[in-house]
Amino acid sequence: MLTPEENDQLWYSTISRGDTDLHASLTTPRTSSDFFNRLKAEPLLDHTRLFRVARHRLESGKIANLLDDPHRSDFLEYLDSIDETSRIISDWIPFGYVLNNSPEALCMNTDGGSVIIVSEVVRYALFFMNIGLSDLFGFDDVPDDVQSAALMIAARTMTLDETLDFDMDPRGVIPQPILARAWGMVSWQMKFVIGHEFSHHRLGHLAEGSMPYRAARSPSFSSVERGWLAAKRSWEHEYEADRGALEAVTDDSNRLHVANGAIQFFLCLIFFEEVFEGLDADLKEVDTHPPTEERLRRIVLEFGSAVGIDEEWGVAAASHMRSISKQLIEMSIDAANIGTNELESRPLFGWYGSLYLGRWKGPTLIDRVDF
Repeated sequence: MLTPEENDQLWYSTISRGDTDLHASLTTPRTSSDFFNRLKAEPLLDHTRLFRVARHRLESGKIANLLDDPHRSDFLEYLDSIDETSRIISDWIPFGYVLNNSPEALCMNTDGGSVIIVSEVVRYALFFMNIGLSDLFGFDDVPDDVQSAALMIAARTMTLDETLDFDMDPRGVIPQPILARAWGMVSWQMKFVIGHEFSHHRLGHLAEGSMPYRAARSPSFSSVERGWLAAKRSWEHEYEADRGALEAVTDDSNRLHVANGAIQFFLCLIFFEEVFEGLDADLKEVDTHPPTEERLRRIVLEFGSAVGIDEEWGVAAASHMRSISKQLIEMSIDAANIGTNELESRPLFGWYGSLYLGRWKGPTLIDRVDF
């Protein structure tokens, strides 16, 4: 029988694939980069579908190893846009997207030092929100049924009901101009999220207090302790990190793009929070962050005029987000009530699978045949 240490060696070899440096980083972590690799590896080992996504990226040449980050440019572009002092403080910390089933962004401590992680769940959810809110966000030519489907996919992505395999099954054929516009918006939205977490690090919030972070489940036979500390989320820290994410950007044009991304992000977050509360009131974590509408109001007051909106628009937009989230919950209930058989009689939430983009669905793809 293998010892726990030998099991760890075998377990992580699935990820390292002969890369001795990476294998040592995973099995005997010492630095913050080592522990960051652990945070990226464990979800792939715990979830077959996520492993398949990473393997698909590797086999298609998008990444050089299973832990590579194909979207790292969002972080690098944000760091390139901020003042030199802020960049020097920020760019030594390990950072990047993590392909996991945990919809969050965190500045956190490990035994080796601080790291910043942002779940790809958030990135994909925002993409589909941009398609679903195309009218509100200022671009046309998205049919109503596609917008509705995109909002459903976004909500199910955040509730972890939607399979996170969009690289292999994109849920439809989106016209290239709209595809580029939606992903371009995601880039600015994520730069705000990324800047927010860098601000927690830069402003010393992690040193002032932390809270346990439960990592992805790992095999019971493993000898490795898996637990880290995330930045403690006081309301004032959140306001400071919101403001710091924008103030650090030196170019006025870039700052306005990030501010606009922040406003869009908060509107999407209001939608997600209302969906969570509609499904289960305990899922709305109002105790860890200040009210999202207050965070939105502060950004609009300081930056809104430069991007052509005011506080009244912000209030109306927030109300609109609450309204469409309620409609989505009602549609979920109706879907469960009108089905003619067991397969059809299911709500939009609570089942694992895939939804598609209405008339833009494209050809039907068969799992493990077409991808």
